[in-house]
Formats: sequence, C-alpha cells, structure tokens
Amino acid sequence: MTNTNSHSKMKKSRFAFMPSNDPSSFLNANWYKIFKVSAYWLMFLLYYTVVILVLGTVSGAVLFAFLGPLFVDSTFLVLIKKGAWIGFRYAGVWAGGTAIVLCFIKGARKRGS
Repeated sequence: MTNTNSHSKMKKSRFAFMPSNDPSSFLNANWYKIFKVSAYWLMFLLYYTVVILVLGTVSGAVLFAFLGPLFVDSTFLVLIKKGAWIGFRYAGVWAGGTAIVLCFIKGARKRGS
C-alpha cells in the first residue's frame, strides 16, 4: 500500500523560516532580510534608550541648577554636575523598559498601517 499524502515525504523543520532539513534550503533562506529587520529594531531600541537618557540628564541638571540653591550651599557647576548624574541614573532605571515598550508600540502601528 502506497502513501498518497505528499506532506509525509517532506521532513519537518525545527525552524519556521526553513522549509526542510535539506542543506540547500538552508542556504536559500533569506538571511539578509532577517538581519535587516533585527538591525532595524535594535537601532530603534538604542535610539529610544539614548533619547531617554539624554532627557533625564538634561532635566536633572536643569532642576538641580534652579532648585539646588534653595536646599544646599554649593557652586553652580557642582549642582549641575550632581543633577546630571542623578538624572542620568534615574533615567537609566526607566530607559530600557520604556524603549522596549515604545518599540512594541511602533511595531503595532507599523503592522496596522
């Protein structure tokens, strides 16, 4: 008795982007597209992270420069440096997670349009 099912002849792959375990199909996989998409999202993740860190650093420096003299007796430069450092650290706590969420929002909007 012969099997007429054509799907039983093809080996199943462990990877979704590889149709079979045949080495020639492995070489024909679209690796450039996979790399391009990964690099695209990695660059946006880094971009959002850097923007959040810069905003935190600048806002910390500005807030310490204006509000610092009300609480401590330090020079203007010391207040700016301390504010930039504390702003950078607080922004660093939120930057990674917020950047991932922003990438997911961008992906959902891109997929929807």
